[in-house]
Amino acid sequence: MAGKNVDATALRAMALGVRPPKQGAGPCVLPGHAVHPHASWLIYLAHWELWCPWADRSFSLAAVRAALAYDSAAAPHERASDHSAFERLWLPGGVEISRWAEFLDWEIGLLEPSDGAFLHVPGDLSLTARRVAESIELLLRLRSTERWRDRDQFTFARRFCRAVTGLAEDRARAGVDELRTIGVIVAVDRQGKAIVYRPGPRTDGRQILSIEDGRA
Repeated sequence: MAGKNVDATALRAMALGVRPPKQGAGPCVLPGHAVHPHASWLIYLAHWELWCPWADRSFSLAAVRAALAYDSAAAPHERASDHSAFERLWLPGGVEISRWAEFLDWEIGLLEPSDGAFLHVPGDLSLTARRVAESIELLLRLRSTERWRDRDQFTFARRFCRAVTGLAEDRARAGVDELRTIGVIVAVDRQGKAIVYRPGPRTDGRQILSIEDGRA
């Protein structure tokens, strides 16, 4: 983990290809925005955000990370046909943005997963399902315990699954379905369209899932 004196905003910005605040305005890295004037910085609720004049709004660096990830994982039919500045951006809600903030900090070494494990999986799990399970395990171990009354419950939207695992739509669906079928994760509720899960019970013959360090 990076030291206390590190400029965390600068690290996050550089990881995304954004010029840090102290260096002023720079190219906009949002998907489809390379042709417009430079993006600049502003302070919003005591945090630096990237101001995009084309979209006429500001974005947290976690939102920028999410937009880049979803654009990379999007199928051709999911992209806006006219590639307009705002339609091309695929942004999630606040809870999911928080997951991307944690994921970004993990990628650049500002955050480490907590100790312990949540998921227990059978040894014959498919490679696709194991990749999905590893992403869920990482998600749960990166979450702040102070923000969650029930730390075991989580949502795992399919587009988020695709973006963090690199799996295609059908593979992401198959991986989640396999984990549900064998009880590695259990659906317990709904929040709007999102399914709320919790880890399944531990059973004989299952192993604790280890997280491989997928950072560059």
